[in-house]
Amino acid sequence: MSLYVKTPSKMSYRTPSKSPIASKPRSQMTSPAQRRRRLSGNRPSLVQSLLKRFDVSGNALKNSKEVVVSTAPKPQQQQQQCQQKALFSPKYLDTAQHVDDDASMLNSPPTSPLKKKQQLDAECADSVQSIRQSLWGSVQEDMDAFLFMKYAPPLQDNYFEHKKPVLPKQSEEMRGRHTLVLDLDETLVHCSVDKVDECDLIFPVVFNGEHYKVYMSKRPGFKQFLEAVAPLFEVVVFTASQQCYADKLLNLVDPEHCLIHHRLFRHHCVNVQGNFVKDLRVLGRDLSKTVIIDNSPPAFTYQVENGIPIVSWYSDKHDTELRKMLPLLMKLRTLPNVQPALKKYFQLNKLLKSITM
Repeated sequence: MSLYVKTPSKMSYRTPSKSPIASKPRSQMTSPAQRRRRLSGNRPSLVQSLLKRFDVSGNALKNSKEVVVSTAPKPQQQQQQCQQKALFSPKYLDTAQHVDDDASMLNSPPTSPLKKKQQLDAECADSVQSIRQSLWGSVQEDMDAFLFMKYAPPLQDNYFEHKKPVLPKQSEEMRGRHTLVLDLDETLVHCSVDKVDECDLIFPVVFNGEHYKVYMSKRPGFKQFLEAVAPLFEVVVFTASQQCYADKLLNLVDPEHCLIHHRLFRHHCVNVQGNFVKDLRVLGRDLSKTVIIDNSPPAFTYQVENGIPIVSWYSDKHDTELRKMLPLLMKLRTLPNVQPALKKYFQLNKLLKSITM
């Protein structure tokens, strides 16, 4: 199996390095504000343009014309991409916060007629609004990722015809539960092979005959989040990372397999033009009751109506994104079909439709 990942320009935030890690070292990361300043001189604000021309409340597009996106070459240092070993998960999206001046444009989830659910509905509405702001705020800076989602070639109709589901049949305990698929790197944890002064765990990994020392930090709320969802969902960690690394990490944080019920790795992904896509059909689960949370929306390219984007995490100790997910998940588990709700909440299909090369 090839250990190299080919990515289009800026499709990943990785930079050439001697390290096999696919994530960018912290010293090379830039803040959302720095990225906005760097890009502001290259093109007008696409986000503002989209928000003016795209009715995110769920109505028809105000203007039938598509938004034309400039594909001018990026700065030279961003074009110097090379094939690189990837022990950890390659990422396509580094989301940034965006605050919409007109909060009324963000459509709230439907409120429950039962008074006991009103508080949950209000919390869910707040979560949806915040998540969608982050998603829209990432469009300008991660255009290549969204272009990949829109123009990725479809899989053949018979692609899964002779493939068995990778998950076993649901046990009696899990029967009836919704399936919650979680990304690992930059969603639940951040890992580096570069020395980190403050981290939660340090563990060795042998990959391709080479020894690496991995420094792992858990996202704030990591344990509380998993403890909240494990009794209510069938929890699956689906990572594009190598199994030798991910299995060892998960054995350390969940040795009894009581918080994470199933694990899927890079070889379970679908390779699309050198990129690893998590096609949820490999699970063998009812997609109307399946949700995936990933900081890289291209990971759920083929099931955008099942996806919840989450802001990438590296080291912010005050991050609250996992806690923000809980009210939304508690709402979704009450629905017989999550797809219409997620389609309404995040409008990803219409967002992709409004973008063209």
